[in-house]
Amino acid sequence: MAKKPKVSLNAIVEAFETQNSESVSYINVNNGDVVIVFEDFLISPNSDKVDAMMPECQKEEINRCQDIESGDDWIELPSQFEINEYQIMRTFADNRKDTNENQKLHAALTGSKAFRRFKDTAFDIGVIDEWYKFKTKALTDIARTWCEDNGFDIIEDDA
Repeated sequence: MAKKPKVSLNAIVEAFETQNSESVSYINVNNGDVVIVFEDFLISPNSDKVDAMMPECQKEEINRCQDIESGDDWIELPSQFEINEYQIMRTFADNRKDTNENQKLHAALTGSKAFRRFKDTAFDIGVIDEWYKFKTKALTDIARTWCEDNGFDIIEDDA
């Protein structure tokens, strides 16, 4: 089995932060490129979805998706559901030594729009910078573990 390329830890973390319920992130096993694609563009390799009237950038996206779907050169990165940012937020709230902060952050996590409320609450109580550092570290740890589990060497990007 050929050795997999080195991959940028920052590129994977950025993919984790950028992806949403309508996108999927992949890594190329030959060159370490990380890409995010919209699920709507993931089509069968034999599809004729590329239309002459499409903008060039959309054609390129569909062609890249066809390459991903038709070959063994790409591995899907963990999805936003596998990453579970909600649990990362709960852990951050649990780790707050200030009981008032802990309670406010946990209260923000209940009901609809919990993600937005959590960030607003973190901002209001003055811990938003700590939250972003905590989240980045958690995503970096997930990315590092995923790379190790899948045989990728890591490029430690400067922060």
